[in-house]
This record gives sequence, structure tokens and C-alpha cells, in this order.
Amino acid sequence: MKDRLRVKINHHLFSYNGIALFLGLMPILFLPVLAVFNIYKPVIFVLFIFQAIIPIPLSTFVSSINGWLTADNEKLHLRYVKFEKTVYLSDIKELSYGLYTEYAGRLSTKRMRLYITTLDGEVHTFSDRVDLEKLACALDAPMDTDIPIIKIYRFLEARLPDKAKGYVSKKDEFLFF
Repeated sequence: MKDRLRVKINHHLFSYNGIALFLGLMPILFLPVLAVFNIYKPVIFVLFIFQAIIPIPLSTFVSSINGWLTADNEKLHLRYVKFEKTVYLSDIKELSYGLYTEYAGRLSTKRMRLYITTLDGEVHTFSDRVDLEKLACALDAPMDTDIPIIKIYRFLEARLPDKAKGYVSKKDEFLFF
């Protein structure tokens, strides 16, 4: 049994699709203000450029940043850009995982999330984008999978078998921010 496991995950602190949707709609909020000051026509082109060009590439860039989730015999540690989170195995009350779809407008992303409840009642979540093809392959070969959340879950399950609850069904999330 390995003493340490490190996987790359695409963890989302919030819905990046929702931010892109918000940034895309934000210029519309300024149109009445611009009409009052009669600077409607010169600025409309700039607002259109902002609405059409900025949100999607920004969202795509930010959502493509990956973090590292490391587990060993003492702790689980996430490092995502400047954000860091540590959960000690001795503090874990329950752990499980689930699938969900993250919606933002017409955009949707399939994601898998690791849920860890600590003794103080706080629920820590670690998420990653999941490819349905990889998920289907994981069902055929349950011991050997490419899905990082499943790898971490199995690593922790081997160390905390009485606290592992397996798959839990969660509702899809409709996120805007």
C-alpha cells in the first residue's frame, strides 16, 4: 500500500461558467445609465466588444488551471494557485463522493466531488471535471482508474474503512457565482 498519493484536479472554488455569464450580461446593466447621459452610441461598441470577447476566454483560462490534491497517512492537502486547504485524517468523521452537473445558463459541466465531513461538522469538498468515457471505463475496471477523485477516495477508504460511505447522490447545481 502506498504511503502517499498526489493527483492533479481541476478544482472549482466557484462556478466559472456563472462568472462568464455574469460578465457577459454586465454591460446590459450600464445601457440605461449611458442613455441618461446621452453617451449611448459611442460606448455601445466598446460594451459589445467587452461582452463578446472578454468573458468566455477569461472563464476558459481560469477554469483550465489545475490544482494538486495530495494525500498521505496523516492529511489531505489541496494546493490550488494561492489557495491551500488541509484536512487531517484524524479529524475525518465521514467521507463520500458523488457526481453532479454544474449548470450556468446553457453551459453545463459534469463534475465529481469528494465530500469530507470533519468532527466539527464542517463539510470540505474537492471537485474535478469528469469525462463520462473515463467514468464508464472505471466501472469496467474498478481497481484501476484514471479518475483523480476516485483514486483519492480509494486511498482514504483503505486508511479509514469505517468512515467511508461510498457514492452519494447529490442534486445538480445551478450556479451563477
